[in-house]
Amino acid sequence: MALGKTGDRAGAVANFRKALQIFAELTAKDPTNADFRRQWAVVYLYFSRFQAEIKETERCGRERARMHQDRGTDSSPTAPTNASAQNTFAQLYTQLGASRVALAAKASATKQIGDWRAAKDVYQKAFEIYRDMKNKGTLSGADAKKPDEVAGEIAKCDAALAH
Repeated sequence: MALGKTGDRAGAVANFRKALQIFAELTAKDPTNADFRRQWAVVYLYFSRFQAEIKETERCGRERARMHQDRGTDSSPTAPTNASAQNTFAQLYTQLGASRVALAAKASATKQIGDWRAAKDVYQKAFEIYRDMKNKGTLSGADAKKPDEVAGEIAKCDAALAH
């Protein structure tokens, strides 16, 4: 847990934001450095997990929007040949999908549709990355079931949107 022994939520959030800013600046200085972009995504992933852990799903949804703004509208992660980076982005998209599902559970009927669509969108991105990794033979044995698991989450989104 990012809170450590102190339980300082505000401090943890400030540290995540500082890390995001640092990687944003590094990436701006060297946009071709795939490791900076991957580390930036890792910080978003852990920040998203932290927010889910402390039940701040609304803020998590805002961070998702910010991540897409920071990375641009490109739906494919940088470094398509870097399996570690690909896995990081797939995990990030899966976590963001789970956060949107949590938001849908709390939202009004009209807002739920948007949350379910957003969840499906990021789950689809994760699925495509995992499927691509599987096809290339770069998906680890530990992640072998990930494409099916994410496909199951997409099916749940489809079912929710069908109602």
